[in-house]
Amino acid sequence: MIPLAIPSKNRFNSSFTTINALNYNYSDCYIFVNDSTEEILYKKYFNTLGTNPNIIVTNTSGISSARNYILKYFDGDNILMCDDDITGLYRLNKSSSKNLIPLSSEEIFDLIGKGFSLLKKNKTKLWGVYPIRNSFFMSDFIVSAGFVIGTFCGVICDYKNIKYDTSMKLKEDYDFTLQHIMKYKKIIRFNNICVDAKHYSNSGGCQDYRNLKEENNSCEILLNRYPQFVKLNPSRPGEILLRFKYEN
Repeated sequence: MIPLAIPSKNRFNSSFTTINALNYNYSDCYIFVNDSTEEILYKKYFNTLGTNPNIIVTNTSGISSARNYILKYFDGDNILMCDDDITGLYRLNKSSSKNLIPLSSEEIFDLIGKGFSLLKKNKTKLWGVYPIRNSFFMSDFIVSAGFVIGTFCGVICDYKNIKYDTSMKLKEDYDFTLQHIMKYKKIIRFNNICVDAKHYSNSGGCQDYRNLKEENNSCEILLNRYPQFVKLNPSRPGEILLRFKYEN
């Protein structure tokens, strides 16, 4: 099975929820924590539940450094990298009054297999899903350009060539996406599948330092680095939009 890698900080229960939402075997799950103190706490928490995911200490600080540790740890391998706040995956169903339907366990693993198969076919190394749970903007297309949210993505780890920018506390997944597009000309994104997660309501993780100043700092980095692909979102302060001509 493709390893599930979860960078986590002070979110024991959320990590447990993510693993259950994806119906992964605990032996195939790797939770990456900052230090030995967190390692003890996470192991204690999961032991009380009678489960045993792999707990790995990164000795890092910040989400980008943690993600880079994961890329190096699995360098050359296929991994599913997920945040520790996922509550479910949903697919678009235009024929139903319920536009979004939860993916079954079988559908989730079919998606993962198809994602990596398409990476191999298209000679690229990053695939993902539609970044927000909103059926209005979703479609039945698989696109080759667009933002791949770090909350749920498949990666062929290429640590020597592509890694997360540690100067970015937020929006590091935008930069990671654009690096792949610049190097491999495309990504794979399933626009009919979305992920649901508690990005802003959970404590811990990026929420410990998320504020408008940090959002704007990351926006400025992206605007300067990729002026042809990035513009500010005029209706949402601290947010950006990616500009691509989609190829279905």
